[in-house]
Amino acid sequence: MSNDLYRVCLIGSGNVATHIGRALHQSGCIISGVYSKNIQHAQALCSEIAGNVAVDNVSLLPEADFYIISVKDAVIGEVAKRLKSCKPDAFCIHTSGSIPLDVISKHFVQSAVVYPLQTISKNELMDFGNTPLFIEAANSDSLQRAVLLAKSLSTKIYFLDSAQRKRLHLAAVFANNFSNHCFAIAYDLLKHADIDPSCLQPIIQHTVDKLAYMSPTEAQTGPAVRWDTNVLDAHQNALDGNPDLQTLYKLMSKSIHAFHDKLRSE
Repeated sequence: MSNDLYRVCLIGSGNVATHIGRALHQSGCIISGVYSKNIQHAQALCSEIAGNVAVDNVSLLPEADFYIISVKDAVIGEVAKRLKSCKPDAFCIHTSGSIPLDVISKHFVQSAVVYPLQTISKNELMDFGNTPLFIEAANSDSLQRAVLLAKSLSTKIYFLDSAQRKRLHLAAVFANNFSNHCFAIAYDLLKHADIDPSCLQPIIQHTVDKLAYMSPTEAQTGPAVRWDTNVLDAHQNALDGNPDLQTLYKLMSKSIHAFHDKLRSE
């Protein structure tokens, strides 16, 4: 089956569902239906990606080749159970990094995980074709079909089991979510000092660019690596009015120093 004949129902209308829907639509897939508990959200996404029908009840979704669940992790199992009650023979896919395959495979013979490793915001334009997709499937037939669908989305296809994918998701939280939060803290510190935060953009960009030719360990610099207590103490004193940031600064500094001290002793 060529991808322009795939009929796909999207279950969810958030960040991931929106970008997967856009990418599938651009590749020629037919968006048979879009579900959201908020019908206005379903209608908005359905309109954007030329979907056939928008619903706020899973049982109203039409027949499709794939049903892709992209909702909050906590409700994936419940949504899969509801889908099973009305579409028992569905090919069900979820897109979560931290939820195991068996949450849906216990309901569906044909099932898989297609996890996009990317930071995704609904209102941004992004090239989904370069997003790594990590696949796991309940059986060989499901794997083959999931790969064919994934190739409609991206050229970067990889295979991980649930335990490996959970570790990948954890690593991504450190690499993306935590680092971005540090950027937000840095911006806020400068705003409160009437300094334009955009001056940080070159150092942020260079930090990322260096990873193309050296490891993060090799690229690490700053007072915590060399344990410059004069600078560390001065920074902590500057955060006296914000005990939470002060604690975070201490923990991060200790972690950096301990990590590199261990490497030096090996």
